[in-house]
Amino acid sequence: MKSPREILREIVANHLREISLTGGYSNDLSNFVTLEPLRVAEQRDEPLVAVLIEKQTEANDLAVFRTHRATQFAVVVKAPATVHNAQEVIDSLVDDVERAFEKRQGSFPVGYLFPKYIEMMPIPPEAAVGWVGAIIRYTTNIPIRNKEQSL
Repeated sequence: MKSPREILREIVANHLREISLTGGYSNDLSNFVTLEPLRVAEQRDEPLVAVLIEKQTEANDLAVFRTHRATQFAVVVKAPATVHNAQEVIDSLVDDVERAFEKRQGSFPVGYLFPKYIEMMPIPPEAAVGWVGAIIRYTTNIPIRNKEQSL
């Protein structure tokens, strides 16, 4: 049985898999989405989009603080760049990720609050690595357990 965290990551990943040039986005990221945290540290010649749970705390909504957890997750996105287009690449990656969430409130299951944007932080490029990226953080309230688990 999938945990609520896994369900959240899969929903987010499915939206990110829609980021493609044919879908009207600036980047073609659909085939590079992962749920594996260790993939983020890999040196890559192609883009990467990872969905990571960063932390959970007590729900920040009094109506659900006994049944839900406030869950912060990050979308880490990396892509090849040159010294001449690095900022443009970062901007287009972040824009594509934000657009992937637009008007998607109905795609989250009952009990999962639509994610709220927290921040974006560029990943500092290392000399001669050849890629740039960003970490985009969101928060949401998700159930402590799935309904099937609580029966």
